[in-house]
Amino acid sequence: MKKNLLVFSVIFILFSCQQSRLGNTKNTVAINGVIRNAGTSIIEIGDYSAQINGQGQFNLEFSLQEAGYFTLEFGETVNLFLTPGDRLTLETGAAGLLENLSFSGQGAGVNNFLVEQTLRDREHNQAIAPIVNQIFSLDEDAFIAKLDVFNSKFLNPLDKFLEKNRAPPLCRGENVCRQDGGCRQ
Repeated sequence: MKKNLLVFSVIFILFSCQQSRLGNTKNTVAINGVIRNAGTSIIEIGDYSAQINGQGQFNLEFSLQEAGYFTLEFGETVNLFLTPGDRLTLETGAAGLLENLSFSGQGAGVNNFLVEQTLRDREHNQAIAPIVNQIFSLDEDAFIAKLDVFNSKFLNPLDKFLEKNRAPPLCRGENVCRQDGGCRQ
């Protein structure tokens, strides 16, 4: 009888520990991957960090209670959107860390979009910097036409992503966003 009670107690304790560990994975974010030629030995996401080993591999896991934006730093900087339960694998090539950065796994879609948007922002900033004064000296119609060109280049990818992922439309111009994510005129 004592043996049965002891065996039952051990099984109960092991099962409870396993359940506890499994139950917490829904509030855990796990990011692992390979970063070649990072120029740093640490990867940081917000307040969390991990060592990048000699082969460029890293593994970072942390608790997250609610979705939010985080800054990923590894010799390059990019914004991430993480939700509890995300499981991401990051990989980047030897040349052009950011240009070759890609994610796979749960949460990859939005984060690949954010990487692409970061690259578009850089391109936009490089393209517009030399002509800012020229743009501001244009008459109103030419100024609006120039802005339309820039907006189509940088907002169309966002619209496509939102449509593909069945997200509510963005509120622009005279539209005002409602709390439910929709727009009102």
